Amino acid sequence: KKDLFFMIPIIWLLVGPIASALTTEDIPNIQRALFMLPGFQILEAYGIYYTFKLTMGIWRKLFIIILVLAFLLNIIYFFHQYIVHSPSYVAYRRDDGTEQLFQNLVSKENNYKAIYLSSYQDLPLYYYYLHPQNVTFPTYNQKNIDKGMRVGKYIFVPDECPERIVDLKILKSQKSLIVDFGTCTNSDSNLHNLDSIIRHDGTTAYIIKTTN
Repeated sequence: KKDLFFMIPIIWLLVGPIASALTTEDIPNIQRALFMLPGFQILEAYGIYYTFKLTMGIWRKLFIIILVLAFLLNIIYFFHQYIVHSPSYVAYRRDDGTEQLFQNLVSKENNYKAIYLSSYQDLPLYYYYLHPQNVTFPTYNQKNIDKGMRVGKYIFVPDECPERIVDLKILKSQKSLIVDFGTCTNSDSNLHNLDSIIRHDGTTAYIIKTTN
């Protein structure tokens, strides 16, 4: 139809991906596609409405039945994917295990003088959620954290495997915890595994080690 209103969802869909296309960090990211949803929804709703207006009698009833069944199947499919598959599908992308890690560390932190962990994968952010009283802005930023920032007993280092960059002499001089990512393969006889954080898909998210 020659009406500007019908161009709105088309334009919406065309401009929707622009911001995402200019982004290079954390891709792909489904949240950035949310801005396109209204365009799809308007077109879909109008298509359903227009088809409904075109049908009459038995065809309209048949259309309604098909539409209701389609919606029900879609809802069932969505909740099956969300409840059954989502918790374990690509679990490492969902920070699976990180909350459990900090719950574990909080329960142990009073028994140790220092806790070494990576500054990657939003670990400093999870620390902030549980220890907001210990954080002073604007010093608590990624640039300072990557330099080896210490906040309370927690020391963030720019490596997925703090064990391989922290001096063993320093670790031995104090009762310490070291948190390595589950992908770390280095093993030091002077450290022993205290605990492991396992994701829903059975993979190891983090390994908690200690010197004594």
